[in-house]
Amino acid sequence: MALGPKSPLAFSMYADCADYTEWTTGRRATALTFAAATFSQKFGGALASAAIAWMLAAMGYVANQAQSDASRLGITLSLTVIPGVVALVAAWVMRFYPLDEPTLARIQDDLQQRREAQA
Repeated sequence: MALGPKSPLAFSMYADCADYTEWTTGRRATALTFAAATFSQKFGGALASAAIAWMLAAMGYVANQAQSDASRLGITLSLTVIPGVVALVAAWVMRFYPLDEPTLARIQDDLQQRREAQA
């Protein structure tokens, strides 16, 4: 339930960024925006997988074996505390996202006026 809204919100933010790019540069770059976002997601997933593997190795995890107390602690942390801390950091970073409702409404109005003037 906590991660359910993440994907639709992220993709709507990509569209907002594409509108912002058009508003500031005059060029529509939706495909480039979504391609960069998709690449970033895949790269971030790969880095996260590597970080998890490195952390488990550092905690003494051995596949198909009874786990030590240290490796069980690493598994528990990787499923509870660490994702919670990452989520809190992400929420804090979102405070600096400049595209709020009034800004997006102004961007949409300006873009609509530009399109009508060009037509």
